[in-house]
Amino acid sequence: MVVTALNACGGWLPIRDAVRRGVAFCVEVRDDILALDLDDVAQTPALERLVTELRDAGHVPVVCASGRDGHRHLFVRVRDRERWTARARDVGFKGDAIRVGNQRIRPPLAPHRLGLPVALIEPDAIDALVALMPQGRSRRLSRRMFEVLRNGDVRHEYKTTSEMALGIALAAVNKGWSEAAVYRALVNPQNVGGAKVQKIRRVEGETAARRYVRTMFQKAHNRVRVSPPTHEGAEDARDVVQHLRALANEQAWPGMAGGTDRAVYEAHLAIAHEAGVLIYTASDRQIAERAGVGRDTVANAHRRLDDAGRLFRETPGKGRAASTWRLPAGTSFLPLTSLGGCMGSGRNYFHHEAFRWRALGKSTPRVLHALSEGATSVDGLASVLGISPRQVRIHLRRLRGYGIVTQTNGTWQVVADVDAALSRAAARLGTLGATEWQRAAHREEREAYATDRRARAARRPLGKLKVVPLRRPTEVQVAIQILESFAAQLASAA
Repeated sequence: MVVTALNACGGWLPIRDAVRRGVAFCVEVRDDILALDLDDVAQTPALERLVTELRDAGHVPVVCASGRDGHRHLFVRVRDRERWTARARDVGFKGDAIRVGNQRIRPPLAPHRLGLPVALIEPDAIDALVALMPQGRSRRLSRRMFEVLRNGDVRHEYKTTSEMALGIALAAVNKGWSEAAVYRALVNPQNVGGAKVQKIRRVEGETAARRYVRTMFQKAHNRVRVSPPTHEGAEDARDVVQHLRALANEQAWPGMAGGTDRAVYEAHLAIAHEAGVLIYTASDRQIAERAGVGRDTVANAHRRLDDAGRLFRETPGKGRAASTWRLPAGTSFLPLTSLGGCMGSGRNYFHHEAFRWRALGKSTPRVLHALSEGATSVDGLASVLGISPRQVRIHLRRLRGYGIVTQTNGTWQVVADVDAALSRAAARLGTLGATEWQRAAHREEREAYATDRRARAARRPLGKLKVVPLRRPTEVQVAIQILESFAAQLASAA
């Protein structure tokens, strides 16, 4: 919302346009941000006390000079905002000094409505931006990689701009960024690290640039899949994921809905395993692409998985923000038997296009996996999977019909070149390339949504705007570069 010199609403602008025009504006505070507006200098000791407590709790408070002498703004990303809101009241903050819900505040370095000086007090600009970045699947880059993205290879760590772009893509994939997020970061002219992609876009066009990023993203994704990122607690989280996967393998998952639920659940387990966490973010589109089903189907599966206690939605997705999910850390499902628990050590076939709907379906890959892990008889497969021998025979005949498995003297085996066999089956069934088609459709949906939002924002009345001229000391130059990002991190998705 644009703020006039009289502290009234002067209309509405997209954040990017407000930053470029240099107008005073405010944003609604996100649910995971605690924002304080200190307009009473006598409360400065209370602010300092709260900042110390936040630091001691492991948070990174961002303190800004908001304009008038002694006035301050405090921003901090916290998971338990209600607790810290109560603590802010305890130390002396009253009324609208605490900005929550749909209340608004000027983000760090946003111009003052009267042109008064604003500044970051602590920490520095890069640390502040990293501290306020949204968490979850689209988690923030490390400070070093953010500097590479923003300022380029100032440490001379990469031989070429292509290698630098791939390094940024790998760091982004490690943090769970989507392909669209990587593309937006690399084509942003403010990011020197994206020089290669920006040149391709300028010379060859946007289609070529997207194709280049898509190839690079896939390379980075494959590398992460082979060698997942490791951080403190990652191994413990992956052990929990492996156990959940083994438990899921032993249960029947009956009917068509059961096969879908298992595929969707496997997509969540794969994301959690790659990131080494039990709390992560993922959109319905991302899950749909991994599971090989439609978005509506994913939404229905999520409800069933939540009801069964296998998966919990911590916060729903809204706008461009994906949902936050949590896997149960306990082992409250059925206990493991001596035959179960094989999914973690072998191949995961759920993602293959041969097992999309309209092809071999979502229950058949469970049989193929159990077969590849050593169970070779119908009765053995039925025992491991928790389904009837009749169902096992149906799936085995289906796999044999497409040359994926063979039978010799009552014993079933997976063919040597199973990948080629699966690709041939997908081609015969008409689903080869379906995942890429789905991704392309999802990209078009996102772009159409963004275009529609920009069009609606452009139709809003602006009223009379007071343009605050920006001076050019070093700090203001930094402000011009990062203000848009600060505002975007603080702004509510609504």
